[in-house]
Amino acid sequence: MREAGFVCDKFLLTTNTTYSPSGIGPAENLGSPSSGPIVLSITKVAGDVQISWTGTGTLQSSSKVTGPFVNVTAGGSSPVIVAPTATQLFYRVMN
Repeated sequence: MREAGFVCDKFLLTTNTTYSPSGIGPAENLGSPSSGPIVLSITKVAGDVQISWTGTGTLQSSSKVTGPFVNVTAGGSSPVIVAPTATQLFYRVMN
């Protein structure tokens, strides 16, 4: 995932080993032309997950890849530490 030119628009965190994604999810979010693509980074921190991103935008989550998405508490600026409390959650950053 550190290859030059790699862009990740969506990612899935799940503890369900039998989960099989379907569909393509919500429309991609590549940022505005002036800011360029949003680059996401995911790091395991103790029992939690740290999500960080470049540029501006608000981190949102949903239990379904198709939404609806809601703003994550303290998700207005990067980075955000989230506790994996659900079997699966989908995240995105919206400008």
